Amino acid sequence: MNKLSEQYPEQLNIIQLDNGSFHTTKALQVPPNIILLFQPPHSPELNPIERLWQYIKNHDLLGDLRQFRTAAIAYKNGVK
Repeated sequence: MNKLSEQYPEQLNIIQLDNGSFHTTKALQVPPNIILLFQPPHSPELNPIERLWQYIKNHDLLGDLRQFRTAAIAYKNGVK
């Protein structure tokens, strides 16, 4: 977060997080130009990576790493 804060010092930077316990440590020091926006509990539809995992499961892409990589890139680029 420090690198992000330093790279964009004049901007307010918002980082969206789920409520994983690893995101909620009290030791984390958040720079003043960064806001942590936590998703509501049990809301996978708000997390883009969850949509990618659903796409992968629906298209049975877990068995072939090369096919998985191609599909992940296509999904990222909006080709479904």
